[in-house]
Amino acid sequence: MNFRKIAILIILFSNVFSYGQQYWSKGELYLKNGTILKGFVKLPIVSKSDAVSLIKKGKIKFKLGHKKKVNRYSEPQLEKIILISPDEIRKSFNFILISKKEKALFEVILKGEVSLYRRNVRYASKMSGGGYFDEFFVLKKRKKIAIPLITVGRVGAFRKRALNFFSDCSHVVDKLLNNTYKKEDVKDVVKRYNECNN
Repeated sequence: MNFRKIAILIILFSNVFSYGQQYWSKGELYLKNGTILKGFVKLPIVSKSDAVSLIKKGKIKFKLGHKKKVNRYSEPQLEKIILISPDEIRKSFNFILISKKEKALFEVILKGEVSLYRRNVRYASKMSGGGYFDEFFVLKKRKKIAIPLITVGRVGAFRKRALNFFSDCSHVVDKLLNNTYKKEDVKDVVKRYNECNN
């Protein structure tokens, strides 16, 4: 094993450790039976390689306190999840369909005619060694399956995907074509599209 491969493995294992240690957060679970659980929540990790998605089918972990028993919940039991930051900022998470047979957990960024969702994924790369990346999906009202806009390994596909998805809003299309809107502006793109349809 050469030095480069060893370095990549060290980076990956250190990322796994740091991610796992930092993701117990104050939060709330809203169950489909109407129960609301308040305590601490840990979300499962989503991992990807250069070639293929390796989505970890982990359950949501929950405990009432730091030294309390850990319970696990899966998508069929959950309506939504709220994570609360130390400065009391609340982030909402929902399971959404990303294919006919698969749901995934996403943070809700915007709700409207088109809703914007984000998830943080861990990826392994032979070139860079890997790291963490925010993926963004969009979902139109009356549609069931969310569409990817920005994903690991296909960052350059944002413009093409956005032009196709937002094709019925000329303002958004024009700004995409003249490069005013780039992938960093994904939230503004969705906001402007929603204004087109109000």
